[in-house]
Amino acid sequence: MNTQSLDSLRQRPHWSFSQINGLVNHCSLKWAFRYAYDEEPEFTPSALVFGSVFHQALSFACGRRASAKEVTAEECGDVFADLFTDNVKESEPVVKFNDGEAADAMIAQGRQMIGAWFGGTDPDEEILSIGVLFSVPLTDRHRQVLERPLIGEFDLVVRKDHALTIVDWKTSARRWPEGQADSDLQPVCYSYAHWKSTGELPAFRFDVVTKTKTPALVRYETRRTLEDALRLVETVRVLERLIKAECFFPQDGSRECGSCPYGAACRAWHQRRSVRHFTLKAA
Repeated sequence: MNTQSLDSLRQRPHWSFSQINGLVNHCSLKWAFRYAYDEEPEFTPSALVFGSVFHQALSFACGRRASAKEVTAEECGDVFADLFTDNVKESEPVVKFNDGEAADAMIAQGRQMIGAWFGGTDPDEEILSIGVLFSVPLTDRHRQVLERPLIGEFDLVVRKDHALTIVDWKTSARRWPEGQADSDLQPVCYSYAHWKSTGELPAFRFDVVTKTKTPALVRYETRRTLEDALRLVETVRVLERLIKAECFFPQDGSRECGSCPYGAACRAWHQRRSVRHFTLKAA
């Protein structure tokens, strides 16, 4: 694993799960505006702030538990409320709330979701570490190493009955459909990183807290193999060729368009296409 800060790791060219997933499963032009063309976003989506602060609040709770200190859902909810309020005030660019959203209502929802997380945690799980950074080389089956490493952070590493599990916290509008966890790219990236660092392929689990009227903690455990990891490396190799060729295009009509912070740049993309040149940002 890595002892540097995540910000310092991001200063050098790298790959992350978010980057890989953004190109494979989402709008490639949005990816280019964020990572390649140095385009400034028009706003910060409220959901991004909510998710980031939710992670920080759960990290606080797990830190207290790992230190054998008492922590309550109400106390963790207060941490969430303070962080959310501060982030909304200080965010650059400004936070944009969707129609019908309000800061107070989102804070109340966050408190309810934290309560659901507290009610669904397993007291028999041993917390081994929180917020574990990694930076590992991407190596193919012929031991050729790609130019950029894979970086990221494990939200939580736990152990129960001698079995090790990497846990990632998610918020979701609803329960996930059957099979989503087994097809997601994140377990591949994180299992590979752990294997490169320790020689062990652990289990991976999504702890998803729903934003439903009655929030619930739903756990989705999945596993990946070394073949999955090697497939990931080949996928990244293809993505590197895609980037060099600037094969970015708008995914018009996507359900993500309404919340995309690059809307104006996207609408003008076809006018600017012939004069833009790709320069990969360090991050």
